Amino acid sequence: MGRQVMIDEESYKKFQAALMLTAEDESLVLSRLISEYAHNVFAGVVSGDNGTGAQQAQHAAVTEADESEQKKSFVNWFRGLTRNGKAYNPVTISGYAGRIENACKEAAFASVPISNLFGITDLTDFLDVQKQLKECAGYAEFDAKVHNGFTAALKKYEEFLRFQANGLSVLDMPMMPQPYFQTSTVHRWTMEEDLICCKRFLQVYVIEKSDMDTVSFLQSLAKEVPEVSEGSLRMKIQNIKHLTSLEGLENSSLITSLGPGSMQCKSALKQAMEELDLR
Repeated sequence: MGRQVMIDEESYKKFQAALMLTAEDESLVLSRLISEYAHNVFAGVVSGDNGTGAQQAQHAAVTEADESEQKKSFVNWFRGLTRNGKAYNPVTISGYAGRIENACKEAAFASVPISNLFGITDLTDFLDVQKQLKECAGYAEFDAKVHNGFTAALKKYEEFLRFQANGLSVLDMPMMPQPYFQTSTVHRWTMEEDLICCKRFLQVYVIEKSDMDTVSFLQSLAKEVPEVSEGSLRMKIQNIKHLTSLEGLENSSLITSLGPGSMQCKSALKQAMEELDLR
């Protein structure tokens, strides 16, 4: 049954501009938004029953903020890249970011359990999800529809995550040749390494409320996870601090938190909390 929907002109113009950037079909986007809204209502996200709905909504808001921050970091990094000596067109950058953010919501990727790739900040997790996406039956058709733009966006986001995995920031970019981002060795974090880091962080900064400085803590921890680079280890501890805060645990670490953290790290933190009787 059809129904006419009224919307102000400015919002509709923004909507149309967004569609141009992401190369998505208007009817598919509207259908997805309606379906998501209905699903959230009946799943209790919008309900306040027993406080569950409010908690889910709060968690969703935190996740959305993390994804937004990661998107902002990606765009800033992309702006610093050049091709044939020239900076990338802002429209190209926005298009890539839009596909990373929205493509997984397409029906073709319904079997992949993530809606926004900016929610992935761990390279190992991303490589696994990227493999799942490319194995979807509708991947080739969708990619062709956007002129291979999704494959290009995935490649660029992988490049960005390799950059982050080495503990670099946008300020480091002028010092690095671009091939560096594509050829750096990837360390695949193990569950054991994640667990070691989580337990040490909880012991030192949550239980003991130590004033140990970050450098000393990382140097000590590096001896327990010798295969991990300094930059990757620092980022892992930033993830753990972020996840610890979400669990409502106060900590004395002065390192800057960084979300959202990998699924494996989240599992390791929960296990560490149980082993240290913090749940």
